[in-house]
Amino acid sequence: MYELANRLREVADEVDNDYDVDPYNTEQRCLAILEAANAIEELSRKETPMKITEIHVDEYFCPACGAENNCDQGHVQDAYCPACGQRLLPQQPKEG
Repeated sequence: MYELANRLREVADEVDNDYDVDPYNTEQRCLAILEAANAIEELSRKETPMKITEIHVDEYFCPACGAENNCDQGHVQDAYCPACGQRLLPQQPKEG
């Protein structure tokens, strides 16, 4: 929780320094901070690896967006989904 509070404080500072936001317009500043915080949350979610549950011989489906992606003999070599950027857990090829 402490890290989140620090990160939000950093976001507020970045908004004040990098965005064209009137520091005296509280509503505009809050909306800019909320937008930046939502972007951070989305990036954090995409960086949390997800397990691929549907793998076939030459394709797999992204667990986040459902995109059909290529693989080789059931071995997924992608670290991230090419369609949405979701981080994927490394998969071992199926034996047999």
